[in-house]
Amino acid sequence: MGLMSMTGFGRARGEISSRFGASVVIRSVNHRYLDTQIRTNLREEVPEIEAVVRSAITERFQRGRVTAQLNFERIGSAAVDVAVNVEAVRQVIDQLALLELPATVAGPVQLGDVLGVPGLVAVTSPETILSDDEKKALRSVTVEAVEAVAAMRGSEGERLERQIVAELADVAGFVDWLEPQMPDIRRNILERTRERISDLVGSSVAVDEDRLVQEAARKEGIPLETGPIMAFTDAMAFAMKGIRATSLVALNEKGMVDTYHSVEDRPQHLDYDLLFDSYRLCIAFLDHIDARP
Repeated sequence: MGLMSMTGFGRARGEISSRFGASVVIRSVNHRYLDTQIRTNLREEVPEIEAVVRSAITERFQRGRVTAQLNFERIGSAAVDVAVNVEAVRQVIDQLALLELPATVAGPVQLGDVLGVPGLVAVTSPETILSDDEKKALRSVTVEAVEAVAAMRGSEGERLERQIVAELADVAGFVDWLEPQMPDIRRNILERTRERISDLVGSSVAVDEDRLVQEAARKEGIPLETGPIMAFTDAMAFAMKGIRATSLVALNEKGMVDTYHSVEDRPQHLDYDLLFDSYRLCIAFLDHIDARP
């Protein structure tokens, strides 16, 4: 299975019975989990209808924020319930007849005048209750829209995959160019560093890189211990190539790294104070080397 994007759009429409037509529009965007939202053009709550649409979506997708707009269209005229508050109409007519109005305003009371009073006439549509066959037909329309979204997500995923492969090829080309030059680069950096340190303390003083790091940490007020780390770190790849390297690791009271390489190793568990201390230590170390009399 190729790379799948989480961005997609799909639309489908069909008649689900002699009573209703239905259109389903589905949009999908990136989200860590599957978050499904169903909207309809109906005034009443229809959880059983929303469940039909939701099940078609959850069976197809595992991630993404998916929004479905479901619109019902009645085929033909629908029966409505009309209720007239007869007693209230009579009271309104009687009250209007008692009013003493100027001749320029007075006139016969029309039925339309009375019906315009709020609360005298109520018109309600029947509840939208689907039969089992209508639910099956609605599901078919929804599945068609879902598959259109899946097709777009797949197409977008293929485009992203081509882009990633091309960018990885650029990275690989850079690594192929850089790797043979690393010994010379390392040697030049060390020579320049020693020259700058020699300018500061004199050529007769031996250079201790660990001491420089400790001094930079002391200056910034950052607690620091140096020593070998009995673990595989990013520095090992350089060490295996004969390049001196170090790793900066934040340990807890037990000498362990919290959440390291576990299911809880997530951005929200980052300790930004420690991260900022690491940044300050690196900058202080470079400033210590770059400083001149």
